Amino acid sequence: MDDGVHCDNLMVRYTTDVIGSVAFGLKCNSLKEPNCEFREIGEKLCYYRYSMPIVSLMNLFPNLFRKLGFKIIIEEVSQFFFRVVREAVDYRDRTGEQRKDYLNILMELRKLNTADNLTMDEITAQAFVFFVGGFETSASVLSFCLYELALNQNIQEKARREINEIIAQHDGKPTYEAVKEMKYLLQVMYETIRMYSVVPGLVRKTAEDYIVSNTNYVIEKGTTVIIPLDAIHYDPDIYPNPEQFDPERFTKTEVENRHPMAWLGFGRGGRACIGYRFAEVQVLIGLSLLLKNFRFSPTQKTQIPMKFNMYKLFRGPEKGVYLKVEKL
Repeated sequence: MDDGVHCDNLMVRYTTDVIGSVAFGLKCNSLKEPNCEFREIGEKLCYYRYSMPIVSLMNLFPNLFRKLGFKIIIEEVSQFFFRVVREAVDYRDRTGEQRKDYLNILMELRKLNTADNLTMDEITAQAFVFFVGGFETSASVLSFCLYELALNQNIQEKARREINEIIAQHDGKPTYEAVKEMKYLLQVMYETIRMYSVVPGLVRKTAEDYIVSNTNYVIEKGTTVIIPLDAIHYDPDIYPNPEQFDPERFTKTEVENRHPMAWLGFGRGGRACIGYRFAEVQVLIGLSLLLKNFRFSPTQKTQIPMKFNMYKLFRGPEKGVYLKVEKL
């Protein structure tokens, strides 16, 4: 038996191409050219420069580490994004080219006649955050989803039946409207994110004193609060048999019966993920096309049970996701 297809590598190349087009209006072509510059920069971006204790201290004491000259993002990555954004903006300013992408929106905000209009540094920073938040995170969800579907063939077949039925109703095309009708596939994605939270915890800072409900405890203004996602997502009182992959947890009825904060895949409140709708569509389109055309199953190299890479910025597989892929 061969090792199979290196699926997580393939998913990162897919999301790099998507985010490169949507955020920067660029054709990265990393699916055809795995060693393209965008892909190489993304690889350097997703690994910690320092050990986890140092990174944790940097998050807790950012001002101190700024004075000490520490940077999580290496200079090569920073300069790459400054160059790419500056060249794209200069070209569009010179030619008057208009594109329906994220960079164009940022450029329009630059033209506002207010004190809040964006500078070039701010445009670069926003484009950078959109890239970071949109390519590795979605790729991880896609990879872990294919992994679980390979281990749960009955769920994979159910998702495939839904995909085929809905696409057939839309003239055989996976349109935006078609993808939004794939309710079971959405449940599959949500269950994947429950089991494989892309980040281990959410970090928030209190804007004012907060009295914890039904207690005398007060979280004082300015306190950093760390919310451990896995502790919530694997709580057996919320999700019975939490180690089991079960998309039925996310039917409309089940979701309504749970506390609204029982699932924090994209965060909640004013600091929730700004691009979660984009991420959902990116993942669902990828899954729908993959499952429509291919069947996934484990190989001798598939890591069971899954273990995680402890040196990555976002959660990823320790040894990659290798799966047998059969064309249908």
